[in-house]
Amino acid sequence: MGIRKLMQALSTSGEYCRVGSPSSPRNNTQSIEHWVIDGPSLVYYAYNNLQASKASVSHVLGVSRPTYQEVNAAVKLFLFMLELHNIHIEAVFFDGALPETKRVTRLERLEKTRREMEQYRRQTLRNGPHIVPAPLPPPQLPFLVASAIESLFASNWARRVKVVPEEADFACARVAAHDRVSILTNDSDLALFDIRPESRIVWLNSLSKRESTSSWTYLVASVLYPAKAAEHWHLNSLTRLGFERQQAPAVSTALILERARVAIKDTRSELEYAKFCQLYTIPQCDLALSHSLNGLDPRTAEFVVQMLEYTPIPHLYLPMLHEDPSRDASWTYGMAIRQLAYSLCVLAICEGTVEVAEYYRRGERITATTVGVLTRDKAVAVAFGLLETLELSLGEIHNTGADSVIDWWMLAAVILAKERTHSGNQLSLTAFSSLFGLSEDHGGRETRTWTDMHLAANIQAILYSLRMLQQITNYATQWRKTHCLVHLVTQRLTKILAGMPTVEELFLDVAQLRSQVKVLGGPTIRQMLLNTKQQFPEVWLHECLPQGSVNKLSKKRENKKTNLHCDSAGQGGQQTSSNPFALLASYNEASD
Repeated sequence: MGIRKLMQALSTSGEYCRVGSPSSPRNNTQSIEHWVIDGPSLVYYAYNNLQASKASVSHVLGVSRPTYQEVNAAVKLFLFMLELHNIHIEAVFFDGALPETKRVTRLERLEKTRREMEQYRRQTLRNGPHIVPAPLPPPQLPFLVASAIESLFASNWARRVKVVPEEADFACARVAAHDRVSILTNDSDLALFDIRPESRIVWLNSLSKRESTSSWTYLVASVLYPAKAAEHWHLNSLTRLGFERQQAPAVSTALILERARVAIKDTRSELEYAKFCQLYTIPQCDLALSHSLNGLDPRTAEFVVQMLEYTPIPHLYLPMLHEDPSRDASWTYGMAIRQLAYSLCVLAICEGTVEVAEYYRRGERITATTVGVLTRDKAVAVAFGLLETLELSLGEIHNTGADSVIDWWMLAAVILAKERTHSGNQLSLTAFSSLFGLSEDHGGRETRTWTDMHLAANIQAILYSLRMLQQITNYATQWRKTHCLVHLVTQRLTKILAGMPTVEELFLDVAQLRSQVKVLGGPTIRQMLLNTKQQFPEVWLHECLPQGSVNKLSKKRENKKTNLHCDSAGQGGQQTSSNPFALLASYNEASD
């Protein structure tokens, strides 16, 4: 995550030089360089460059934000460019868990994003109810790294992508301590580890491609050899420099270097320095655990690691969604699904955990919300209730394409409507009609309101909760010590959730969602909304959808939806069976 202004000091000892070999057909005799890459640095580098490119045309289009698809494509293109210049990528490491010492920093970052969203809300509010081009872009995509990992695992880079049970920094430094490699990163912390004298750090932000007069290209970058820099400054290592900079971020580089050389020997400072050095001591890594985390999102992986380490109260930091910060917190929705995911994981791995602490925006601050772990019987009952909703909403769809994405949004809409009904704040189908761009109020214009944007964030909270459940149940099925009924529902959930689209496909903003709607056609979407109201009539406000021609769905789909509805209506006629999340709500109240 970096020490404030440390990069400023390190840059004075860097070398600007060529890296890799020219991309020429005659470079076969050139030596191949071996690199490891700090994955999060690479993803944010790609995002920021795309954002800067979009900002350059803001005077025409307004400042927009890169999409998941654009960022994922840019990351893969960048890796291809490195290999084209004879750079062999040993591994791209991603955080699978962060130490407790980084908790304060993580809260600060969440708060920073919350303030950015608040500022974005204020500047667009001055332009009326609609969201229009604004001088500042919206905050970064909430699932940026998770999407990049997923995309890389589905590509030719899959075998070199590693989600590790630690910070990516440690994994990069571990390789550089044993082998002569270059570390590609923007994180100044990596200069403080004890790596081989021949290993070096290549600063990602400084990397650029140049063209020669012979129609081939080469790469140049600022590089740092930590051992060489320490020797140049007459220091034993750069760790002391990092410590002094952390203690006094506002002091000049010259004075920091002088303090690092003198290293005042008093008991208090030496104790603090010893603690600081521990942060940059490379620990042992469980390679088997590291392999098992591949394919998991960083947040899911971190929860699993905390379970395996028997952490009494696991901590999860949920990102700031693109929501209206003056309204209810989107992460309050889907909590019951996440609670089920945590509970099934606890039952499979470690039955000592009784609660999980989630951190997200509530009101005007970032705060912790405690989520109690369900008992085995409650978890099974809740799982069966959720399965009923999933099967009734999705049936046997699981096909790919635009209709699959809309089906999952419809499912999330049903779950959201049920949760809102339970809290006494029912949703209307008109709200979803507006979100999908079907409302008469739009008059054919492409407009977005903060109501649309906030509703989309609510839906995304539900969808990501389902994604967490899918990943955790898939991981939990590897463990055989669970009760047979728990194992059964876990397997069933894993199977029905296996068809979830990727982050890139599923987590759409309002404009992207409406583009998907256009693919299917407005009448089809209206009919899907009406079918949803027929299947779950108790969760919607009584109203009529905006008028419009409604075409019937294909006979196969229409019959399937109708049959599912008839089957559910004929099972005993009990009120609880028509609202499978009623069980979930009652158990949440009991656990509170």
